[in-house]
Amino acid sequence: MAPVVSEAEARVLQALVDMEAGTTRELYEALSEETDWAQPTVITFLRRLEEKGLVTHQKVKGQRAFVYRPNKRGRLAGREQVRNLVNRVFGGNPVPLVSMFLEEQPLTGEQIAALRKLLDEQERRKGNGS
Repeated sequence: MAPVVSEAEARVLQALVDMEAGTTRELYEALSEETDWAQPTVITFLRRLEEKGLVTHQKVKGQRAFVYRPNKRGRLAGREQVRNLVNRVFGGNPVPLVSMFLEEQPLTGEQIAALRKLLDEQERRKGNGS
């Protein structure tokens, strides 16, 4: 089971996934546009994510800085949390979740086309709906 990740930790983890790797300063700068966190706060979140087994770090040769990277589990953490939510709240049925999102936030034409493509691919993989 995936470790529980707070909203703030998830924000840091997503920024790190988007960057693929980064120092605390790089993460701080990336997050500073949308948060008012100080750099030590970002470091605290990174340490928590590392304790939860979602992030690793490596010292930069010749420098004091560490480079943080999401590991495979960290890159997939969001998927696992959504899967757990669907199982817990919707009894494993994703349709009510998708329906709820569609009611709350209408999709653009481009998003609808992308969703149709995903559904068509899913149907092909399942053997034309059999």
